[in-house]
Amino acid sequence: MKVGTDGSMDEDNQNNRIKPIPPLMGQPPASHQMLQMEPQDFVKKPRKYALFRSLLPYIIIVLVVFLVVGGLRVSGTIDNYEVPSGSMEDTVMTGSLIMTENVQYWFRQPEPGDVIVFKDKLSSKDLLKRVIATAGDTVNLVNGKVVVNGKALSEPYTDGKPSLPLTTAPGITITYPHKVAANCIWVMGDNRTNSSDSRYFGDVPLSNVITQAWFVYSPLNEMHFL
Repeated sequence: MKVGTDGSMDEDNQNNRIKPIPPLMGQPPASHQMLQMEPQDFVKKPRKYALFRSLLPYIIIVLVVFLVVGGLRVSGTIDNYEVPSGSMEDTVMTGSLIMTENVQYWFRQPEPGDVIVFKDKLSSKDLLKRVIATAGDTVNLVNGKVVVNGKALSEPYTDGKPSLPLTTAPGITITYPHKVAANCIWVMGDNRTNSSDSRYFGDVPLSNVITQAWFVYSPLNEMHFL
């Protein structure tokens, strides 16, 4: 293209410029055509696999959690149980699934208030109860209240149900006040009127303690820490 000395294109080059094509007879200009296009012509189509890509981070997180939990279960650090009875209601309902962990008991022994899983020395079944007293403590049952070392316990988790003595298992003798034996704990279910616990089978040896229950994860509407 040639440009004149005054900055304008010479006549030959002006004739070679690209010129717009005039619209056909009766056809509106292109700008008018764009205004008449349907809205859906401008809608962006979703990209293939867009949903999968948006969910991918969550899928990865879930997989990592399952791998970690699986590894911890293999190592014995955590485990899960189904609760078959109502002895811990309303804290843990019948049929609930709970998660347990052993890490804390690597550094300390069970303490009052802990909810634990242990091996019943009479039936060899795994039971779920709450630790009420530990070795050397004196337990008494007075007017439906649990008294430990002379002090009545505040136990909102019993929903006001009375804590009364039970007929003991064959071969077991318990008199009150009762002193918890060395290397043992005293356990009771939160559902005091429907629980066979230390009032029935006596002290639980520490060697029978399996793990600490710390989380109810099913049903979903009852998820909570213990």
